[in-house]
Amino acid sequence: MGRNCEVCKEAQFKYKCPACLAPYCSVPCFKKHKENLCQKSETPVEQATKHTAECKEIRDALKSKELQKLILRIDSSEEPEQELDNAMGGQSFHEFTEKILDIVNQKDG
Repeated sequence: MGRNCEVCKEAQFKYKCPACLAPYCSVPCFKKHKENLCQKSETPVEQATKHTAECKEIRDALKSKELQKLILRIDSSEEPEQELDNAMGGQSFHEFTEKILDIVNQKDG
């Protein structure tokens, strides 16, 4: 047996809201659902990006002209993986990437 419509709770759902993936069975139920201000669910990647961008420590680190130049060099390189490997050899860039990983892993666990 399938799941029921999240709006009327009676009929089996046939559709999912494109924004929040809530199951619904008909156009009237969809309209009623939209009236309740449904919100798009954030993907794990969106959540991690948001938390990283909100981190004061990361924002402060990104103010460094040296770090900006290094990131730009990696991004514009014809061999970005090699350039990233080279950058990871430097202590400041390595610490920066560790901070980002700490933030992402905190939100996952």
